[in-house]
Amino acid sequence: MFHTLFYQPLYNALVWLSSVIPGGDIGLAIILLTILVKIVLFPLFQKAAVTQMAIKKIEPEVAAIQEEYKNKQEEQTRKILELYRVNKVNPFSSILVLFVQIPIILALFWVFRGNFQFDPKELYSFVSLQAVLSTKLFGLIDITSK
Repeated sequence: MFHTLFYQPLYNALVWLSSVIPGGDIGLAIILLTILVKIVLFPLFQKAAVTQMAIKKIEPEVAAIQEEYKNKQEEQTRKILELYRVNKVNPFSSILVLFVQIPIILALFWVFRGNFQFDPKELYSFVSLQAVLSTKLFGLIDITSK
């Protein structure tokens, strides 16, 4: 499932980008793919950032509740959750970003870790592999050297 949902689409996107870039520059294709992934994930990051700012804003009220109900843990939790509900804040929304981001980062790692010997069996039918690919970023730096 990981292979089909994450790895294969990113792999095909990298091959497609490297085939449409003049000179088949794989390094530039990697940069562009990374930027595209960041653009796609931006709405999730923005939502998490807005939630974190809202939590920061009501932090003094949370501290006051914690101080007031120091010895009553259940009442303290209920009051804090009520405060979150009133302010329309979901303290767990940042976790969603993490759960979405981890498989994408792992898939990008697996796509980028090869020596860029592309496997035609992994390609979608509408993605073609360019005959000449350059592993030199901007024609200067060999990205396959260690």
